[in-house]
Amino acid sequence: MMKIPERVMEHFLTGGEQAPPTDVLAQKGQRWDNRYIIGELLGQGGMGVVYKCWDEWREKEIALKRLHPWLATESQALIRNELEALNTLQHEALVRTYDLGYQQETGEWYFTMEYVEGEDLEATLCRAKEHETLPLFPSVRWLGWLEALCDALSYTHQKGWLHRDLKPSNIMLLRDGSIKLLDFGIALPGQHTTPSGQPTGTAYYMSPEQLEGKGQLTPASDIYALGVIVYRLLTGRLPMGRLQGPWSDLKKAGWTPDFPKEVDEWVLKALETAPRDRYQDIETFWAACQALPFSKVETQTEELRQSPPHPPKNTLFHIDTDKGRLFAHTLFAQGELSTLYKGTYETQDETKDMVIKIVDEIEDNDLMADEIRVYTLLQMDEKDRSQHIPLLSGHFQLPDGRQGLYQPYIDAHNLEYVRQIYPQGVPLEHVIWIFRRCLSVIGYAHHKGIIHGNIDPTHILVRGYDHNVFLLDWSYAIVEPARTGQGFKCWNALYSAPEVKQRKPPVPGSDLYSLARCVIYLLGGDVEAEECPAHVDERFERFLGFFLRKSPLQRARDAWEMYHQLGKLRKEIFGKHKFIPFPIDQHTH
Repeated sequence: MMKIPERVMEHFLTGGEQAPPTDVLAQKGQRWDNRYIIGELLGQGGMGVVYKCWDEWREKEIALKRLHPWLATESQALIRNELEALNTLQHEALVRTYDLGYQQETGEWYFTMEYVEGEDLEATLCRAKEHETLPLFPSVRWLGWLEALCDALSYTHQKGWLHRDLKPSNIMLLRDGSIKLLDFGIALPGQHTTPSGQPTGTAYYMSPEQLEGKGQLTPASDIYALGVIVYRLLTGRLPMGRLQGPWSDLKKAGWTPDFPKEVDEWVLKALETAPRDRYQDIETFWAACQALPFSKVETQTEELRQSPPHPPKNTLFHIDTDKGRLFAHTLFAQGELSTLYKGTYETQDETKDMVIKIVDEIEDNDLMADEIRVYTLLQMDEKDRSQHIPLLSGHFQLPDGRQGLYQPYIDAHNLEYVRQIYPQGVPLEHVIWIFRRCLSVIGYAHHKGIIHGNIDPTHILVRGYDHNVFLLDWSYAIVEPARTGQGFKCWNALYSAPEVKQRKPPVPGSDLYSLARCVIYLLGGDVEAEECPAHVDERFERFLGFFLRKSPLQRARDAWEMYHQLGKLRKEIFGKHKFIPFPIDQHTH
């Protein structure tokens, strides 16, 4: 029987986590270090607390981890050194670390990293196990995850680092089928504990040498954890004999006669007690995997596994897609040429809130096709993608021939709703940040050669708690109009530029003209007369005038330049930037 140190066992029994007191938890919407807007709490543990945040400098969502202030000073110093070293790791399957900072007001160190959307493997495993069929996943699916994981670990090991805390909850499955490896156990290579004295790792996935705190940690320690993960992927349960008995119990117990002998030997070799008896490097482990007859492992077809779920109650209609089923639950909005529904997208693995958009007439399918094309172009480069443009999740065609698309639901409010909250007009200090966010997304689109063409108050969404803005409805957008000579149809004369009304080819300044009129509307001014309310600062009104010149040649045309100029003007008018709460989220749609 293995003897596990009491300190290690205590760490396991408490989950390895020490929840922070409620008075140190940041509040949603709170400004952090004059740069980050705190969003939802993502997780907390013995080392710190992680939040989803909006980074005003990077203009994107990030994850921010605050290190607990009760960590010893020397522990924080070691952690900082290791984070700086980990920041040198650059691999597509590793979450990028951005910045390391110190919050003067609270005396806390923190670091920021890439925020990724998806579901961790732990949640996916738990849901798959409910179906009580083996294997839990088709081999083509989990082998894809394993290959990406092995590639990332091979790179990490070659750089001289071990992960030390491999487990399903640290493996994020992204919507495009790729993975991200999270949360390296913070300890110097070869060490068994973090600088705070905590063991590195999680009980059921830790190698014997980690549990006992003996011997040097090597790549074989990470390979052991991989073996436990694979065991669970194939059987739906953890290996027998963990903690309660000797390691040899694994081999005595076996696992299931449904798997070929070669697969059994491959996994159990990764789970050997002695590190020297395991695979010594990731490359050898993966090579052995590739030689296995996984076609014999399949016990049910992919078609059966991907069968869609039963429609939930209160469903207006449903749409089958390649990977799941869309359910429309409520009518959301009626547009000029299309209808929007709020619903969900459900697969075997997850359920997500969605907005479903369907053209009303088959004759308008070309507009839907154009919008799908534009969204695809705008999100083609995932690393450079604007956070202010909704993602396109997919598209479809109904039996009657009409086309539609679906996107993640965004809990935000359009400018018409905002004006209902502020009937006399929105204060200038809020209008400026909304204006800047819009300039940011327009500048991004123009850089891609895309002009929106139909910017009005209903197509701009605002989320108050993190000062975020989203630009919607790209169905009228034109790609590279200077090259094609294509013109816009004037959909909303009140917000359209003069050249658009005249059916002339649009220019980047056409979008800026429309945006400026939206700003006047938001301030409570006269849109038709292009007049701001009397109380608006004259410097801002003069700045806005550059957007409203009738001639495109004399009008502001560079959204990014205007973004930076507006930032300078904001500082001139209001001084040093401070986060001011914008209480619109307390109201419901």
